[in-house]
Amino acid sequence: MNKETLTALKGSIEKWEAIVEGTGIDGGYRNCPLCTLFIDDNCRECPTKCSGSFPYGKWESHVDNEHWAEGTLKIYCPTCKELAQAELDHLKSLLPKE
Repeated sequence: MNKETLTALKGSIEKWEAIVEGTGIDGGYRNCPLCTLFIDDNCRECPTKCSGSFPYGKWESHVDNEHWAEGTLKIYCPTCKELAQAELDHLKSLLPKE
């Protein structure tokens, strides 16, 4: 993993730590350092994916379907917190082993 990708990954981890703590929101690609880095290439080189089979896809689907009226992707219920934690754990698992 190159330095630029590692920096973006660490920024995404910080974002999800805040979401899990209840102090952050998920603005999708608008506040994702990995998206900022990789979106111009259709996310091909991104170390994670946002599809339904990955933790982010499950998070987004749950919040959109269960909490649509609220309009902001953040933690609303215990399932939200569990799914946000799964995304955070997934991102941390992508860190290079030291």
